[in-house]
Amino acid sequence: MTQKTITNYQVSVAEVKKQLNIDLDFTEDDDYIQVLIEAATDYISGEISADVEVTENKLTIKDPGNVITVHQAPLIEVDSIVADGIELTEIEVTPSWTCFDVALPDAVFAKVELTFRTGHLNLPAGLKQAIIIKAASLYDQERSTLVIGASVSKTNVIDSLVTKYKRRHW
Repeated sequence: MTQKTITNYQVSVAEVKKQLNIDLDFTEDDDYIQVLIEAATDYISGEISADVEVTENKLTIKDPGNVITVHQAPLIEVDSIVADGIELTEIEVTPSWTCFDVALPDAVFAKVELTFRTGHLNLPAGLKQAIIIKAASLYDQERSTLVIGASVSKTNVIDSLVTKYKRRHW
């Protein structure tokens, strides 16, 4: 199991308020809107099967082989690899669209702990707008999702924005 912590959200309360046509001076719901941004980010990450925001990950693997495949994406950087209490350096990491491989030294390890970051340092416009729309929709369904009489869910706007970022695991 991977422990995940999002370090920063790139969608602001002000951006969601703009989507909802809420005056910036109205701050009573700001904390609630922030929670909706976090929920929307989680939703969009689930839709694309990948981390959207920069996420710190900690993964512990018992009895690994010489190559560890980690199904987390997109990889930003592997921060540390500790095998049986010893930090390994000069490890070969090979990223791909849906995962990354870590080649370990030719040895037998009881436990390996990986610390790595995934997500987008600069959130692509399509993913950002999908999060804004989803958060606004959670706040006020009628005000945010109507597009000339049709709901956003029926027009597949969110799906259209995130399709090219979807990762499929076979």
